[in-house]
Amino acid sequence: MPAPHALPDSLLAELSDVLSARAGWHFPPERWPELERRIHAVAQDLNFADTPSCIHWLATSPLTPQQVEVLADHFTVGETYFFRENQALDVFTERILPSLVQARQHSTRSLRIWSAACCTGEEPYSLAILLSSRIPNIQDWQVTIVGTDINPRFLRKANAGVYSEWSFRTTPLHLKERYFQRTKNGNFAILPEIRRMVRFSQLNLVEDMYPSFLNNTNDIDVIFCRNVFIYFSLDHICTAVTNFHRALVDDGWLIVSPSETAYLPPSLFEPFSFPGTIVHQKRSALPNLPHLSAAISAPSLFLPSNSTVPLGPEVLSAPLSTGTQDIPPPASETSSVLIASQGPSAQPPAPDDTAESALYEEAEMLYKEGRYDEVCNKLQRSLWHLHMPSSSINTQIVTLLVRSYANQGAWDEAIASCQKATEIDPFNPRLHYLLATLLSEQARDDDAGLSLKRTLYLNPDSAIAHFALANLARRQHRPQDMQRHLRNTQNALRHHRPDDLVPEAEGLTVKELRELITVMSTRKS
Repeated sequence: MPAPHALPDSLLAELSDVLSARAGWHFPPERWPELERRIHAVAQDLNFADTPSCIHWLATSPLTPQQVEVLADHFTVGETYFFRENQALDVFTERILPSLVQARQHSTRSLRIWSAACCTGEEPYSLAILLSSRIPNIQDWQVTIVGTDINPRFLRKANAGVYSEWSFRTTPLHLKERYFQRTKNGNFAILPEIRRMVRFSQLNLVEDMYPSFLNNTNDIDVIFCRNVFIYFSLDHICTAVTNFHRALVDDGWLIVSPSETAYLPPSLFEPFSFPGTIVHQKRSALPNLPHLSAAISAPSLFLPSNSTVPLGPEVLSAPLSTGTQDIPPPASETSSVLIASQGPSAQPPAPDDTAESALYEEAEMLYKEGRYDEVCNKLQRSLWHLHMPSSSINTQIVTLLVRSYANQGAWDEAIASCQKATEIDPFNPRLHYLLATLLSEQARDDDAGLSLKRTLYLNPDSAIAHFALANLARRQHRPQDMQRHLRNTQNALRHHRPDDLVPEAEGLTVKELRELITVMSTRKS
């Protein structure tokens, strides 16, 4: 049951409707305790004598820019950093951008990119850095990068282009040194030539008009809108997605977060799945792009796949129950235990770390050049010779091999390689989780679920594995199981700080995962 409120339910229902209508922020009854906390803080900041007066004013009066800023400060999350969710950026840089450049270099030499809900600017500046580093003679191109957000305070910081060390927590050092200057107080200012590539403006994705040439949201090649839909009602998601479709050029691209991709209707967007991310192309006359020929449409492990599944009440306070006690151990576990019990002399020799490091560096260079078949040949010839059954294996190398197969559409080979790695190193939960993601990409949900349970057998505190099981349960129309797995996810996070990164979750923070849990637990169809 939701916690009791000091404010009457009728008043909270009115406030929820107002915020949804004006900004798209979705607060169903299960989130009313959070809504009440936030509106009390808003009332204090706007100097109202009491909270009901503030709610009445919101419902009946137009908002000034200052008041919009106060609301946005309390109802939006200003948490982002450079090169966030780097797998999506990799697909943009290695797949989408080369096709656009090839198509335009002998004609318009123009690119238009929109970062919707850009927060404090780290995402559009990351895109500007990527374009600057990847397009030869970029000064000869007409590049427009638009960053919009509802919060004017965020936009002031974005325009200033000065950031603390915390904004670079996943940024390679060489990029920070190349594109930023250290300020006197120890912060980092983006170089003027990069800052000039981005234009910022205030835009409300629910109320304001777009696409429009007045706010530079028309004829867009690529739209990034990540970690936004999870806060919107389904009606407002539909409105925003339809407007994004209109804003894109024919065959343009929309990139959202993995947890949001299920909200994009296949009638408007064609999904293309890559390891760790899915990108969507506007449906019109879909071209056969050479850079995307390896991608295939497939459901993702992380997607809340069917928005029509009714969800149960908020039950996140229940005790932890992993549900893995009856899960059989990995196939090779018995022999592994016997080897371990015989003492150090019975352990197989450890692989040569120097040889592994050299192998990985060579293969990674080929991967960055898109030479995936060469990566596979090199790693297949060498990787398995470095290991014996029941020895540890380099998860980075396995992941590189698997991604190289997947990028060529060779999913059977990717799965077989990952399965072989789990046989060599059966106690490695990361490998079982990687196998689960591959199986899910091929819609082998039962097999994916078994691999996730093996992950939890080896690492019961793997929050992302619990969360993945919740998404599988939702995809299979099992709301009670979904709620149980969400409870387990929440419990696995209980000792972590909000800013901690969730292992194996590609840059997702604990705070962000908790917000996803709340949204999945409370959303109604």
